[in-house]
Amino acid sequence: KPRIELEARRQGEDKDGLATRLGVEVLSNSKLNSSFSWLAGYALTTTHSNDTDLDSGGTFIQNEVYGRVDKDLRRSLRVGGWSHLTVGSGEGRNNISFRIDTMSADLSGVTSSADDVIDRSYNGMLTRGDLSLYVDHRYQRLGNRLDGTYEFFTADSVTKNRTTLRHSLYFTDTTFSLDWRSNLIIGENSASPRTVSFDYLGKNDNTDSSAIWDSQLIYNYHPSRSSGFTLTSGINGSAGGQGGVGFTISEKFYYRLFTTNGIIRRLAEFSEEIGYEKATETFNGRDSALYGRFSAMYFPTHHLYGKLSTEVAAFPGVNAQQHISTGELGFDFEKLKIAANYSQAYKERESELLPEIREERWEVRVKKLF
Repeated sequence: KPRIELEARRQGEDKDGLATRLGVEVLSNSKLNSSFSWLAGYALTTTHSNDTDLDSGGTFIQNEVYGRVDKDLRRSLRVGGWSHLTVGSGEGRNNISFRIDTMSADLSGVTSSADDVIDRSYNGMLTRGDLSLYVDHRYQRLGNRLDGTYEFFTADSVTKNRTTLRHSLYFTDTTFSLDWRSNLIIGENSASPRTVSFDYLGKNDNTDSSAIWDSQLIYNYHPSRSSGFTLTSGINGSAGGQGGVGFTISEKFYYRLFTTNGIIRRLAEFSEEIGYEKATETFNGRDSALYGRFSAMYFPTHHLYGKLSTEVAAFPGVNAQQHISTGELGFDFEKLKIAANYSQAYKERESELLPEIREERWEVRVKKLF
């Protein structure tokens, strides 16, 4: 199937631009063989900017070939893979179009550890490629999947590469589910979004690490629509850098009340969450955090609601606490949503670099759908 896209952008007298994309795809017919599918494609993308800072007006030309293959070895076992290879050259690393993607724009959004590649990619040639393979096995309510991906980015004489291994094991039942996910990322360009996150320690990915890894286990129990419980634990770390190892565990419970006369609708909802974070390295002087979040919502009518919430966090390593309290009143219609929000926050002094903070904030949100 052919594909043609044309997009113009006006961003000032010297920032006007035009982007075009011509592509073609060929794919298999599932009616002939439902257990095997494939796709192959080619795309030519050109962007031109009237940026006066560029000698040639900012013309960038990109060629892309890609493909995908999936095969059912058995009813419960599926394997497959996909690959992309993109080569581009010209001036104007930044994408001048709103929607038509070029490799230069994709490369700019990879990670901060690719900055040295990006800095050299303003002019000249760019090359990007990736190869991914997966094995997916499912048996009744149990699922098991393994993915492997190799990526590389090249600009002039600088090359960055990354290898990613991901594993997921999950089990679902009528009232509960269990989800276990693990990632291993190896390579110079090893910064990548992690499965495990830290809300209070400020633990960031170390881009100088030769490898980073994480693992997260989530247990969900929902006996009815009125209540639910979630238990989450995770651990992550890095090798060859200063990221250290971090651990987090939390539990969350909610309870809902419904009206029983006439149309059944939600009347109130209460929730609480308690968690703990711990790291072997200190971040802003913190190496551990204990937090709690509590909220209550009331729905007097189908479209009107009120919400009160509070959040408390303690940092034993620096002997400090922080508190956030929020109140919200809102109207929720199908095509119109209005909410007024007031928040008050206080954080105790941790050090000379992190002084005491007191904040108040008013916010009004309006969203109209057409």
